[in-house]
Amino acid sequence: MVVRTRAFGRPARACLVLVLAVAAVAPGLPAAAQSVPADLETVILLRALSYDRNLKRRSGTAVKLGLVYAAGEQASEDCRARISAALRGLTTQTVQDLPITVTDIALRSTAQLESEVATKGLNLLYVCDGVGDRFDAITTLSRAKGVLTMCGSEALVRQGLALGVAPKGDTAKIVVNLRAARDEGADFDSRLLMMAEVVK
Repeated sequence: MVVRTRAFGRPARACLVLVLAVAAVAPGLPAAAQSVPADLETVILLRALSYDRNLKRRSGTAVKLGLVYAAGEQASEDCRARISAALRGLTTQTVQDLPITVTDIALRSTAQLESEVATKGLNLLYVCDGVGDRFDAITTLSRAKGVLTMCGSEALVRQGLALGVAPKGDTAKIVVNLRAARDEGADFDSRLLMMAEVVK
């Protein structure tokens, strides 16, 4: 599957569009929501990704995303279904003029994930909840291979993933684990960091 999200030529316009994307969550997000709706989450994440000044250097001709989930774990399977469907709704856009290919990865072993990253040339991983005791292996691999990680959970960003979107009252917030992002080869623009909650 090829997914495209919009490239922004002017920094001020990019900043405004990202702010509006976050603000757009407010009307439909209950105060007690545990996650941001997948269609809005993916838009915010991919627009945030456009602030990575190393994206083209890391990605080459395409951003290749692996959607990692735990097979047989219902919450993880549900996450995969929501995020995969949301990405299919973004087929007319690009990130920094780069197309995105998406590969679903039913995580069974660390060796299997390493093989998927190598054979498919993955440079971005979306990690669903429920990967359990393989989480540390995922982050070890992402740092060793320079693969940026992202998710829809503040807890997972605080645990070691690089970029996430999470509920904040009746709206959403971007969460960046600065050390993880740098260890994975990203260089996020200060405009993104000013809008985000930064975990150091």
